[in-house]
Amino acid sequence: MFFYVSFDVLIVGFGKMGSLHFNALKRLYDLGYVRKIYIVEPIFEKLRGVENSVDGVFRDVNDVNINFDFAIIATPTRTHFEIANKLIHKADLLIEKPVCDEFNKVIELHNLSKKLGRKIFVGMIERFNPVIQYLKRVDVTDVKYLKCIRFTECPKNIETYVNVLLDLSIHDIDILTYLLNVYEIDFNKVKIKYAYYVDDLIIKHIHCILDFYDLCFEFISSWLFNFKHRFLEIICDKSAYLCDLYNYSVYFNNSIINFDRVDQVFEEDKHVINVLRGVEKPIIDLEYAIPSHAIINYIFKNLTKR
Repeated sequence: MFFYVSFDVLIVGFGKMGSLHFNALKRLYDLGYVRKIYIVEPIFEKLRGVENSVDGVFRDVNDVNINFDFAIIATPTRTHFEIANKLIHKADLLIEKPVCDEFNKVIELHNLSKKLGRKIFVGMIERFNPVIQYLKRVDVTDVKYLKCIRFTECPKNIETYVNVLLDLSIHDIDILTYLLNVYEIDFNKVKIKYAYYVDDLIIKHIHCILDFYDLCFEFISSWLFNFKHRFLEIICDKSAYLCDLYNYSVYFNNSIINFDRVDQVFEEDKHVINVLRGVEKPIIDLEYAIPSHAIINYIFKNLTKR
């Protein structure tokens, strides 16, 4: 019989994503995956109701004086680099997407993790969507056209998310690279055919079409709607898939496949622990997230306002 070790986890930031990770870790605690949970949060009022359910609370990462197995960084994007630079010397990391607000910082963290022998995981949560896992299993090939539409309302603390590309589009670009097994980008094979965006200091809406290797990739990401809409369309040589990523369904071959709703944050956190236990191969390693961040960086440099 095998006995797997339980993990001590540090959550940095207790906003929306930090609280979701906390709820996931509490479930994993009950299942024996987690031993202790610590939180770093400067605003203690955010912890009301959970402060007695954790093993320690700190106001700042500089105050952390305990050992832990890995840390989850769920703070505003522009703080990721500084916090990760400090914590990577102590433990492995799971960083919420995007890794950083600038691509050069992503590469710097990647190089540092390799130098230190640490693992960095990235919160590319759509990889745990049952629809995406189904498409990965059936090994979608000969893709000619891939289109993603992702709408939601504008976040109240908009500066936390930087812009809609780094908040929403990055999910769909990651789906592209994940399904097509793209690990390095040859930008001689990538070209922006069309780009329109709404920008009043911060990009809130973008419609972009790319020639991407041998296929056409189109995505529309927007904060300008008061509802959630997440659709993926894939057209291949001899088949087509229309996917509702929010309601977990796939229309294929004149039939609909429905999947049970899952807690993707829970699945993500469990995956990280299983990778650290050595029982799963990583699918959200930073190395696999670099291509999506590189494409975002390319789009930023080539955007033309219309």
